[in-house]
Amino acid sequence: IHALNPHYTSKIAPTEKFRIFISPITSLQLDDCNAFKTTDSRLCRRMCRDYLFRGNNASKTLSMWDNVRRGEHSWIFPHQNGADVVYNSCMESELPALKGRLDQLLRVVGPEDANYAKAQHLLCALDSLPTWQDKDVSTTSLLREFIGGSAFNVH
Repeated sequence: IHALNPHYTSKIAPTEKFRIFISPITSLQLDDCNAFKTTDSRLCRRMCRDYLFRGNNASKTLSMWDNVRRGEHSWIFPHQNGADVVYNSCMESELPALKGRLDQLLRVVGPEDANYAKAQHLLCALDSLPTWQDKDVSTTSLLREFIGGSAFNVH
């Protein structure tokens, strides 16, 4: 994603570049008044991947999220409109597939934690969704980047 920043590819001729921006752009409507935000979807992905591959608990990922968002606004979003193609990587099955893991991670964020309100917000939003088991997700699915068990060596 940082390759969209022209600073990183300044030595490559513009005619030799094909820029792709990939992001989960969700439009999941939870009810008549509430939608699952794209930012929350990305946070859920990050939380699962951070736990699986970095050993971070939910509170640690939630604590880092504001800094991640600042970085996106400085280094990624200003360049996304320069992409030749925008690919929406959101899948309808994504949140049900992540829900079981997220439920376990978020429930241990206690009331004394500064991230408790955000954890409760996510739990409430996820509550209306079904829970899928990992076995229901193909080993070739992009979701395996966030839940593990991929047929591809990605880490």
